[in-house]
Amino acid sequence: MWDYACASTLITLNCITSKNCVWCNKELVRLNPFCSQPEGSSRKLIAQMSVCPYCGWWTVFRIFQGDHPRSAGLFECYEGAVGSLKELDLDDISAPLDDVRRHLQINNDKVFSLHPKVFEDLVGSVFKDYGWSVNVTAYSGDDGIDIILSDGSKTVGVQVKKHKRTKKVEAEQIRSLAGALVLNGMTEGIFVTTSSYRKGAARTASKFQELGYPIKLIDCKTFLEALEIAQPSQFKLDGDTFCNRIFAKGAYIGSGVEKPFEEKEDIYVRKIISSVYAVDDLLDLRKEQIPHFVPGE
Repeated sequence: MWDYACASTLITLNCITSKNCVWCNKELVRLNPFCSQPEGSSRKLIAQMSVCPYCGWWTVFRIFQGDHPRSAGLFECYEGAVGSLKELDLDDISAPLDDVRRHLQINNDKVFSLHPKVFEDLVGSVFKDYGWSVNVTAYSGDDGIDIILSDGSKTVGVQVKKHKRTKKVEAEQIRSLAGALVLNGMTEGIFVTTSSYRKGAARTASKFQELGYPIKLIDCKTFLEALEIAQPSQFKLDGDTFCNRIFAKGAYIGSGVEKPFEEKEDIYVRKIISSVYAVDDLLDLRKEQIPHFVPGE
């Protein structure tokens, strides 16, 4: 993965002009801009940030006015900074859960690489987002119940199984969960897996429903959909993070006619009327315009 310090002018320009996240393609949330001018200085900074509430990726569009190396007279300078994403070891049980959730928004298939304990914690965090009181039990010696849910009126036992995509949940595993519910004095259960269920497992769950022990079956697709719906509730942006991103190293993307700042305006739409590219940027641009271009031909 590249980070903002390595992004070329063309990549930066493409990223900050997109209304969707370049990684997970979800719509970006565009924050209100702000204007800063040091007392006694002619320099003025106008900046605005866009953030993806799903995977956490971000962009910043900056405008410099006044006494700035690339701005003069009636012109203002435009600069962009784009966020970075790093590879995450999903088999590491110490990996921050927020990072795991964001990582899965970029690539759902990574759910099969999760450590079983990380998957349990992930499932618990999603249920918490939906309003449940959550207790993730010890990784071993849990008597068949990995997570205990409560909403004040009932208690639900959850069993979590991280399987390979092709290893379907069998009927015996549903019967095992039913037994664990009885042993723990519970009458309702949920089975969550990274794979899917055999027909026998679904029939077994239906039989326990008739006996007064409803067991809900959640497969990989259903769980990932629930995670996607819940993910924006995790979106947080503290002051320090905001400042670090606003002033992150970026790339010059051009200049335009200077305009006064207006509160709540969308500065991303200001028109770039001139740009200066580095040699590498020009080569990238030429390759885009002539797909089969080969240097020396």
